[in-house]
Amino acid sequence: MAEAQRREDSPGTRIAGFTLGKQLGSGACGNVYLAMRDGEEVALKLQYLHRMGGWPERECAILLRLRHPNVVAFRACGKFPGVAPRLFYLAMERVRGRPLHQWVEEENPSARQVARLLRGMALGLEATHAAGVVHRDLKESNVMVREPDGEPVLVDFGVGDFAGAPRLTQGVLPPGTALYRSPEALAFRRASSAVTARRYRCGPADDIYALGVVLYWMLTGRPPFLEVVTPTEIEAVISKAPRAPHTVNPRVPPALSELCLRLLAKAPEARGSAEALSADVERALATADAAWDVPLCEWRQDAETPGPDSGSEDDNDAALAMWAEGGDARRASSPRRGPLPRKPPLELCAVEASAPRTPARERAARWAVVLAGLACAVGAWLWVAPPTLGSGSNPIREVALPGGPPESEQAALLPSPGPTLAAVTAEVAHPKKEELPVKQMLDSVTTPPQPASSARAFKAAARTMVAVAACSGLGCPSGPQVRPAPPGEPCPPGAVEAMKRAGIRIGDRTSLAFVDDKDFGEPVLVREGRVQVELGTNFGPLTSGKAVGELIFADRVYGRFTQAYTRGGDFIPVCLEMVEQYGVRGIRRKGSDPSPGTATVSNTAVLYAVNRFE
Repeated sequence: MAEAQRREDSPGTRIAGFTLGKQLGSGACGNVYLAMRDGEEVALKLQYLHRMGGWPERECAILLRLRHPNVVAFRACGKFPGVAPRLFYLAMERVRGRPLHQWVEEENPSARQVARLLRGMALGLEATHAAGVVHRDLKESNVMVREPDGEPVLVDFGVGDFAGAPRLTQGVLPPGTALYRSPEALAFRRASSAVTARRYRCGPADDIYALGVVLYWMLTGRPPFLEVVTPTEIEAVISKAPRAPHTVNPRVPPALSELCLRLLAKAPEARGSAEALSADVERALATADAAWDVPLCEWRQDAETPGPDSGSEDDNDAALAMWAEGGDARRASSPRRGPLPRKPPLELCAVEASAPRTPARERAARWAVVLAGLACAVGAWLWVAPPTLGSGSNPIREVALPGGPPESEQAALLPSPGPTLAAVTAEVAHPKKEELPVKQMLDSVTTPPQPASSARAFKAAARTMVAVAACSGLGCPSGPQVRPAPPGEPCPPGAVEAMKRAGIRIGDRTSLAFVDDKDFGEPVLVREGRVQVELGTNFGPLTSGKAVGELIFADRVYGRFTQAYTRGGDFIPVCLEMVEQYGVRGIRRKGSDPSPGTATVSNTAVLYAVNRFE
């Protein structure tokens, strides 16, 4: 099959009169190529019939219903070859430009530019909904910013729906992306039983909510809710209001902030229609002043790493604090956009300043180890030096390490009682904000009046080195011990290139499930070492596929995945890191470990495509 695909998809191949060029991208429903027919360039999507069920025909039926400048235009579709067809081809207008997420990162638009993009997307949705169609997967990567006019174009209706269309899936919710699902969809899923036959039907209000998520990100550099995986996170989307965009980023005009919050309203009827939205944006633009022309974000320097601000929701506060401690985050008065750093960007851009941040977790841990080693060395020296008591005392001062994760995280990070040789000191890896002392309790210490002989000095130094080695290897006896986070390592040879060919970019993400038939956030038992997981949606040809990698137990449960398989069984080398939130490597345990080499964790996590394991 792989050889047949290489022949049929290679440049220069002719399919139904179209001459294939380079591959433009890869999605959940197939690969897209630049193609030429009768002098016109088109985007040609190719899908294998045996894998796709009725989805190709549905997308074709949707595009035949739509005709609008802000919606990708239909050109042709059919099956190939004519006898015993294997492929379904769909030819669409080639939209010259960049995906919305790339355009925003590179252009750092002003509020006026964002409003114009919002107006264009609203007009495209208005035409879509008027035709009885729902996109169902509206997000930044499914919007192209056309050149040279800068108008947005809605693309990829591969999981769309229309009135009277047959149901193609069996799940409670239709295909889509969790971060953009409406509160009513998530509430429906939570209330549904696995034994019932109830199925959620997306409507225009679901698209409007997704557009609100897109707008929130354009304005603030972060989504309104960082993740929609655990029951607590799902409950936040259902019942908690996101922080107003203009309070996250002071450069957002209040009128645009208010409009964004309306799109994210919990009640579907409160969001309004796409038609009303486009009219409201027009009115806002008519009264916009010069403040609307200031770029919404600061330009990021190449060496800087962006980081999100902690929102008003309790869950997001903890998650963002964890995220910030996980890397070299820098605070700023506004979000930052611009050239991406060399390291894979596992985070969004930083937002408004508050109290100064403590050093990053990695730096704090490094200093903690140095201080702990120094304290052990001093203690060892005091042990081997011949003490003499004097009239004065010279107590060793207590050294408290700065910063650390929030209180809500500490309970999950601190290991159970009973130190083992297989673990890193929780107090060193995750120091508390108030006090994690490295100290020696001595009443008095004075320097001996006479230097030791060279032989005694050599023996003392040797004993000191042994003591220091014992302290650094086994940990000083001030707290429980756990292994450190795994060191960085390069991706397997060819993995980054293979992901690129598959249309998976560095920073792309999908969900994983350790056990396919268990629910979001449900606790599962995992073992250290080799593991296979189920992949989620919107991950190119690996959508609903499998990934194989290794779990590493330390202060958290880390996961590195280097092999992946499509639903059809095709192998793709990958470089995927398991994270819990934006940029926070590894996932937390749920309680103490049941037995050595095992841990209880949430069934669901997130996988990021990276170009190096950090």
